[in-house]
Amino acid sequence: MADLKLREIPLNALDGKAGTARAEGNNAAWMCACGDALPLLGRSFPPKHAPNTVCPKCGRRYALQTSENKPVAVAEVKR
Repeated sequence: MADLKLREIPLNALDGKAGTARAEGNNAAWMCACGDALPLLGRSFPPKHAPNTVCPKCGRRYALQTSENKPVAVAEVKR
């Protein structure tokens, strides 16, 4: 069985702060800026129709930016 190959991708917040998310396949995980203890998960499938990920603690919204259906960055979007 092969190991997962995780990639680091940029996480860009609306306040200009940068962070890091981890991606594998068409999924990514990251920590919300509010400090919630559990990571947020996002997926880039189906292409161009993937829903935003919303933090259940603070309501911040994040969108995956993709290239060829693979996450290349996570960006916080306006509520």
